Amino acid sequence: MKKVSSNEVLFVIAALIALPFLVQMVGVWELSHAVQWILASITQFICGFPFYYGSFSSLKKGSMGMDVLVALGTTAAYGYSVYGIMSGGHLYFETSAVLIALILLGRVLEARSKMRARAGMQALLRMQEMTAMVKRDDQFVEVPIDQLKIDDLVHVKPGKRMPVDGVVVSGNSAVDEAFLTGESAPVVKEVGAQIFAGSINGNGILEVKAQRLGSETALGRIIKLVEEAQKSKAPIQRLADRISNIFVPGVLGVALLTFLVWWIMGLPGQGLMCAVAALVIACPCALGLATPMVVIVATAKGAEMGILIKDAASLEQASKLKALVVDKTGTVTMGKLSITQVSDETFLPQAKALAQLSDHPASMALTEYTRELPLLEVTHFVQTPGKGVEGEINGVRYILGSAAFSIEHGVNLDATTLGDEMSVLLSSNGHILSIIAFEDHLREG
Repeated sequence: MKKVSSNEVLFVIAALIALPFLVQMVGVWELSHAVQWILASITQFICGFPFYYGSFSSLKKGSMGMDVLVALGTTAAYGYSVYGIMSGGHLYFETSAVLIALILLGRVLEARSKMRARAGMQALLRMQEMTAMVKRDDQFVEVPIDQLKIDDLVHVKPGKRMPVDGVVVSGNSAVDEAFLTGESAPVVKEVGAQIFAGSINGNGILEVKAQRLGSETALGRIIKLVEEAQKSKAPIQRLADRISNIFVPGVLGVALLTFLVWWIMGLPGQGLMCAVAALVIACPCALGLATPMVVIVATAKGAEMGILIKDAASLEQASKLKALVVDKTGTVTMGKLSITQVSDETFLPQAKALAQLSDHPASMALTEYTRELPLLEVTHFVQTPGKGVEGEINGVRYILGSAAFSIEHGVNLDATTLGDEMSVLLSSNGHILSIIAFEDHLREG
């Protein structure tokens, strides 16, 4: 169930109270002065309390933010209307009531923008494992991630995310590091290889010696970088803050000068009304909200799409870029393999039979490509993580894998056999039966 914020509750109350004032403004009916006073008081001192509180906090710090101006403007309109009741003059309760409702609406929209921005961060946070299998007293037990220590031995099962940055001390597997490198092809990890938290283990079982934990891992530093970027202020935002600190006293000065001019002219009542109007008109919510909202949403959306923005200043300077250097895989391309060419389709059923037993991206692409073909039975299946698979089909031993894997199994080939494309070889008894070429397609746009 969605949690309702205090600003949303206050906005609903303020909007419901503002509605009869708006209807009254078009002349449908007129509320009694007493009813107007009661309704406006609820809006002013209950719904408008956050502005008074914000003003007090701002003034304590020696600055004059937007809350000060909102509190002054609405209080002036409210106070002038109370004066109007006492003196028989015009009432402007609708001004303060509607203004508070609109500014609260702005805050609700800002909060929702931040919420959507935080949702963008969840994609990164979901990469962090909450528990890990760690060696304790010669056996592996599951513990919360915050109980891990440097040099702990962590057991990582196939398909699980790495909980730490560390080094492989036992086992071998193919690990998906696409979130960090953008490369769609898994990286073979053997004893001595570096492991990064958030990467996904393939088919093998790994034991990893922890070297960095939590916020010190590569993933933790990426998350911290995005969070700091959201909190940082762009140069234009710092300019907006400085303008706000000058703008508020300036508005007060204009309002006071307006009143004095009319008072000198012998029309203090008119002067008071014009001074109040100056305060009310000068509530520039956009000045205080627009820039931080843009920074928060842009950095979170970038993180969601795999673009990490160092700070708000970098975001502002992006419009001046003359050249852009990007990684190809996963950035320019889709990061998903598809088959472009098969040298001999006669043996595709055998290739499919072996591929469907593996979760390597190339095997998954091959399984999708051959989904209409019959499925043959495989016996004595063996998978070597990051290299290839082998098995017997109808009594014949087949090898499906990389060029290096094929050479290990007695296949003779040279670089010209494969060309420049990413390829997988199907072989048997030292002979190449088919070469399957793959491609990572360009992203649209």
